[in-house]
Amino acid sequence: MQRGDAVRFARRHRAALLDRAVRLFSSGPLDASADKRDIPPVRGAGRGGDFRVFDRISSWATGIAQESAAEAP
Repeated sequence: MQRGDAVRFARRHRAALLDRAVRLFSSGPLDASADKRDIPPVRGAGRGGDFRVFDRISSWATGIAQESAAEAP
């Protein structure tokens, strides 16, 4: 879903979304560049690369899953 699609979705479903926790995620690139580990820099943002810390990502995702389970009706 592109940013514009997400904005339209949120506006269209605003009333329903106000009553629940909403988390939005970006998947990153969906083209062939997704397989590259050396991501080129964005102008003005410094050098590129894959700087993810997978243990922290896993902990973060587990926390979201636990919160979502606790919020479920």
